[in-house]
Amino acid sequence: MLILPRFDYVRPTSIKEAISYNLRSKNALYLAGGTDLIPRMKLGLNKPELIIDLKGIEDIEGIKADNDTISIGALTTLWELERSKLLQEYFPHLVNAINLTSCETLKTRATIGGNIIQELRCLFYNQSEFWRKAKGLCFKTGGYRCHITGKQNCHANYRSDLGPVLLSLHAKLVLEGPAGRREMLITDLYTGEAAHPYNLFEGEIITHIVLSRKKTKGGYWKLRVRGAIDYPEACVAISVIDGSINIAVGALGPSPYLLTLSTSDLRYLDEFFEKIQPVANTFLEPRYRWEMAKYMAKKLVLQFSKGGKNEHDRGEV
Repeated sequence: MLILPRFDYVRPTSIKEAISYNLRSKNALYLAGGTDLIPRMKLGLNKPELIIDLKGIEDIEGIKADNDTISIGALTTLWELERSKLLQEYFPHLVNAINLTSCETLKTRATIGGNIIQELRCLFYNQSEFWRKAKGLCFKTGGYRCHITGKQNCHANYRSDLGPVLLSLHAKLVLEGPAGRREMLITDLYTGEAAHPYNLFEGEIITHIVLSRKKTKGGYWKLRVRGAIDYPEACVAISVIDGSINIAVGALGPSPYLLTLSTSDLRYLDEFFEKIQPVANTFLEPRYRWEMAKYMAKKLVLQFSKGGKNEHDRGEV
């Protein structure tokens, strides 16, 4: 039976208080919606001494807009975002990606911040502690090698639905930590290294996601095994901004991949995909996932280079 380990629990009401709790603990984790963290704790992948529940901090929840930007609090649930008239008007493909993320129940808990920096996934990592010890620990869990490649590095996948869409939209992140407040483009969030996938300082919290207030054409397609409540086996997001086509590809490596095209010449897309080399760490074969991602990307590029409309359909293949 999978049960939670013992831990202490606090619920601060400000970012400053949350960071102070983190600094005083040797092994603390922040809790947002918990749809990723709680299952990992039950599998024994995380055993924190202290859980710092961020949901008592009202300042980092909700959607605000001014003349130039739309700011989304990192604790805003996917349920709220999916029903936002503002997002439906300006970024319908982001709303479509949210729709494809999970079931209604999980969307009422899951947050946009948590979805962006969710833990990477792998068939050899997301297993029970008993299973992992019987198999032998992989590199990510303290072993000597990756069970897929046999090398001393990790090949887990970044399988967020929303990360690629926000990457194609050139989203900006606002963060707060022990060293104070800072901003970064989402492109700078990803390290490309599965063992340490995010450029975040110790104790740092994403507080807001900021988007330019421009009505943006785009689409999001994903490949998945089940018809609902499933992570992408491959996904492609596309946004048309100032005449350029931004293409973000996810679930094929430790970070999403980004290409910006000023033309619909698909030769550039072929060159881009040659750099993407997925491995056998999901249910579907890596070559099939790669081919399907390339197919989805080409279809979306051709659609929007011809003045295509925003994606409102299910976005599944």
